[in-house]
Amino acid sequence: MALEDPHDTGPEPPNFLVIVADDMGWSDIGALGGEIRTPSIDRLAADGTLVTSFYVAPTCAPTRAMLMTGVDHHEAGLGVQSGLRAWNQVGINYEGQLHDGVVTVAEALAAHGYQTFMTGKWHLANEHAQGPHNRGFQRSFALLTGGASHFADQRPIAPVEIPEYVRDGEPVHELPADFYSSTAYAGTLIDFLEQRDANAPFFAYLSFTAPHDPLHVPDEWLDRYSGAYADGPVATRRARAERQEALGLIPEGAGLWNYPRFPAWFPNHAAPLGRAVGGAAREGRPPHGDLRGDGGVDGRGDRAQWWITWRRRTCSTTRMSSSFPTTARVRRDRWSIPASRRSGSRSTGPTRTRDAGSPATSRCSGGSGRAPR
Repeated sequence: MALEDPHDTGPEPPNFLVIVADDMGWSDIGALGGEIRTPSIDRLAADGTLVTSFYVAPTCAPTRAMLMTGVDHHEAGLGVQSGLRAWNQVGINYEGQLHDGVVTVAEALAAHGYQTFMTGKWHLANEHAQGPHNRGFQRSFALLTGGASHFADQRPIAPVEIPEYVRDGEPVHELPADFYSSTAYAGTLIDFLEQRDANAPFFAYLSFTAPHDPLHVPDEWLDRYSGAYADGPVATRRARAERQEALGLIPEGAGLWNYPRFPAWFPNHAAPLGRAVGGAAREGRPPHGDLRGDGGVDGRGDRAQWWITWRRRTCSTTRMSSSFPTTARVRRDRWSIPASRRSGSRSTGPTRTRDAGSPATSRCSGGSGRAPR
């Protein structure tokens, strides 16, 4: 998250830019020891504070619910991801979408005069009533569903999840022929920012679908890493760990954990790992989540990258749901559900006015670098 200095002596409130990547491994980017070239992200990281024990939910939409609302995803309507609900997961908080009993950060900031913009993956709505255009974002270009082809063909990633794009609430049936998700989302957000009122603050949310599957890149990008992985995944994993040791991200000589070998007849559900243990684990190979973190559905979640960057002062959060209260703390505001939301509220849960001056899991400190664990 990048923002202008909220401690300037002038009257102007800070601007916020929140950038989210989808399903990125903890060691993928250069700043965290990855071999993938990410110079822009690395520059943001160098100027900000890395939160070294930041955790997200083990699945996508619940994480986004916490980011947008500042409450646990079980209170925001995403107790389970849409399409994965079990027979005993009933009620408003298991519908797989936001509900009217919670306020989003965009709604809260818009009530204080902010311009609000969003582009990219939303994944918090089964109905348009919970789309970004109805949840506080004044301008938006969004993929409502959880994923799709990154190109203009809009091919679904699952038969039950048909891609649906909307722009400011209106359906987008056809994408430009040269559409590629990452460049389209970034370019559209830049357009929104260039068209904004320069005299009012903004909150901008850039939500990439990449690197979520399918693993698509434009043709001109295909050969950029030719030969980089010729030595195989084990060598790549070892090299990343060595760089992370050098960066002080993992203890020196800690070694790498390996999945135990299970016999072919051993059922997946009985494996004591708390996570999927498919064929890769059975054969002793690390799955695609290698070096992603140390969580799971029975723990705190997956460890993820999170930097907060502004001039001279930084705030850190330790869980995705605490990022909203931290934003409010920067604003020095109290926030509550707008009247238009309260009138349709179906929940008596997280609707109280919160004292934004004291979020329980946020911490502010001067300078830049690495936040304490």
